[in-house]
Amino acid sequence: MISHFAPAERSSDEELRLQISLVTKNPIVDGLLGLAGGVLAVLN
Repeated sequence: MISHFAPAERSSDEELRLQISLVTKNPIVDGLLGLAGGVLAVLN
């Protein structure tokens, strides 16, 4: 079935840790956090 929604499955703990590591070392994300006052939501 073709769907326009994200898949329902969740990432593994290992995959989530890897993604967190990549995002926290990204200077663009760091700048966005500074602009947003550090308030962002991460949905898994």
